[in-house]
Amino acid sequence: MIANSAEQRSARAAALRHVADVLRMCILGRPRKGILGYASSGIRHRPLTMYASRWRALPQAVARALRPTPEPALRTAAEWVLARESGGWAVRPSGALDGAPAHFTADIPADDQNAAFDWAREITPTADQKAIHYVGPPPR
Repeated sequence: MIANSAEQRSARAAALRHVADVLRMCILGRPRKGILGYASSGIRHRPLTMYASRWRALPQAVARALRPTPEPALRTAAEWVLARESGGWAVRPSGALDGAPAHFTADIPADDQNAAFDWAREITPTADQKAIHYVGPPPR
């Protein structure tokens, strides 16, 4: 995924809004309407610590506005299909429904769909986004 100029502008605008929010919190001691502020624990006991933590957040916010971090490239979503067949459970990639299953087990009873989904989640490779769909007759 490559960021286009519109995405970069929106990231920069969000970073600038964050700088304005942090600066407002530092100077006025309260956030703008609709924004959650810092936790209020310890305000009565250590007000100087509270102000120091507010001002400490400002350089980080400015650095993020000047040099926004690019979003990591997302991998495509891995989609798998789980089906009952030949007295067991089969798992295939979603694009290869007609071919041989990538994984098959007969150790899980045919009526235990939850255990089959757990098994499918364990054997399929990890990905940023993974989906496992059931195809076949509805459970009894």
